[in-house]
Amino acid sequence: MINENSPLVNEGEYELHRIRTEELISHEFGISNKNKFTIVRPGIEYGPGDKEERIFLFTTVENQTYRYIGSGRNNYMFCYIGNLVDAAILIQNNEKAFNQIFIISDLNSYTITEIISTIAKKLEIKPPNRIWSRALFKRMIFPYRVYSVLFKKDTFVKKAMLDFSKIDFTCTIKKAQNELNFKPRFNLKEGVSRTINWYRNEGFIETVKLNLEIKNNNISMKKPSYRIKKYFNDFFQVLKRVDKILKS
Repeated sequence: MINENSPLVNEGEYELHRIRTEELISHEFGISNKNKFTIVRPGIEYGPGDKEERIFLFTTVENQTYRYIGSGRNNYMFCYIGNLVDAAILIQNNEKAFNQIFIISDLNSYTITEIISTIAKKLEIKPPNRIWSRALFKRMIFPYRVYSVLFKKDTFVKKAMLDFSKIDFTCTIKKAQNELNFKPRFNLKEGVSRTINWYRNEGFIETVKLNLEIKNNNISMKKPSYRIKKYFNDFFQVLKRVDKILKS
């Protein structure tokens, strides 16, 4: 269980940047110049306004291309943006927050299976149940990258998804609860619901995806089918196209 005293792990460029930023704030800006500061370490943020970071979870579940990578039992400390804003308000001009570090997140951690199932339930669609091994997924990244570049289409199979699947951690917000009286108001169900409503209003997620079908003078509606088979068919078309280019 990670807390404010746990050492920061340097696993990449982002983590290194974060470590150096905290050092700069606490030592150069804070202690050396006698300025007051507060460092917030949020969980994995999501919510209304997010157009780049976690939106893929919602769009891939909606179009039924999401696949579990690995067991799906790894833990994520999600932080709904509303909870983060509440914490920021509590920190403002609060002497208890001066020169302190706080972990801010939802009250509980969630497995990726819980997260995806909650999104699917709100979208009123069947949750995904296919599992890909990380080894297989890693091998598929390059050909799908070729497909994405040639057809100018985003795909589920990419390094960012593999990296996301490796996340597995839990942390405690007890310090914020005890010293700031921080009480997360939004759980996963409420946070996902508010996020999906925002995506729908902004047009990132369609409220209902339906096709009109005219048969025997009757108009009916049916949901389109999204299948992984289409991806493989498109991929083989890419291979043919590459082969044609090489031979020309």
